[in-house]
Amino acid sequence: FWNSYNIVKVKDVLPVDTYIPGCPPRPEAILRAFMELREKNKEKLRYHEEDDQRDSSGGET
Repeated sequence: FWNSYNIVKVKDVLPVDTYIPGCPPRPEAILRAFMELREKNKEKLRYHEEDDQRDSSGGET
């Protein structure tokens, strides 16, 4: 059924940041996915903070 015409994958509708393997997923897999997501968000936050510092210091835009 996974390749049926009436099945839509989540990744085709919403952006997916991380995957959790398993059916049902093991608790360790869920924790690992949350840790990966946390690291990705930290990197995004650092990138935006650097942009804000550049803008406030009068750097070129």
